Amino acid sequence: MRYSLLLLFIFISLHGLQAQRIRVNGDVKTRKEVPIQGVLIMAFDRGTMIKSYISDEKGEYSFNVDRMVFDILFYKPGMRSHSYSLNNKLNKETQGVYVYIQMDDSTAETAVNLTLWLNQHHIASTYIDSVYTEEIRKLPPPQEKHKSKKQLMKEALAEQKRFSNYKESTVKRSVDNHQSDVTTVLIGPDTYELITSDKGDKKYFKNKKPIAESTYHFETTRRYDGVLKNSKNVKHFDKYHPMQHVKG
Repeated sequence: MRYSLLLLFIFISLHGLQAQRIRVNGDVKTRKEVPIQGVLIMAFDRGTMIKSYISDEKGEYSFNVDRMVFDILFYKPGMRSHSYSLNNKLNKETQGVYVYIQMDDSTAETAVNLTLWLNQHHIASTYIDSVYTEEIRKLPPPQEKHKSKKQLMKEALAEQKRFSNYKESTVKRSVDNHQSDVTTVLIGPDTYELITSDKGDKKYFKNKKPIAESTYHFETTRRYDGVLKNSKNVKHFDKYHPMQHVKG
């Protein structure tokens, strides 16, 4: 009898721990209090991503995590990455935590060297880039609400045709006498390359010519999936599976 009661007590205790939820919300801004849109916020539990979110036009974010201990990474290409470790020790079913990050403050306690942080958590940089691209892809195109439905459909079909032969591959290669990860993306008639050195430095190319990071992400990111999915009359011949190459 005592053994049965002990097992019941353990089960209830474990169930209570698993049911605990942390509500994380906050702001990402510059030191001048300018909101930063498009920051990828990821929650990791021992190297496994359990939640991802993109900050909105107000620089705000909010999500729930069913964990008591986890790490949060704040990432946006071209900006310093930040990390926040959370350990919920309060005995509450739901605990709210507010985290404010100044992305352009490299002296903040939360600022991290992204390459070192990823290595310590056994996470590939290509995985972070893939998650970022996938989350950005979900966002509506700029000024989409000002375009007519006919124009949106026209642009969506043009994009679908362009991405129909989408291919992506990553190999290790020596570039300028440094071992680098070279990601090649084929979209329509164009070939894009992202070269990431062993030190974490990145270079971007389109058809063998250097391009800006913003150009690379803009031209290799889909934006009209929602338009096509909402139309019942569009034939879907899409071969692009954005997360197929990503291993969790």
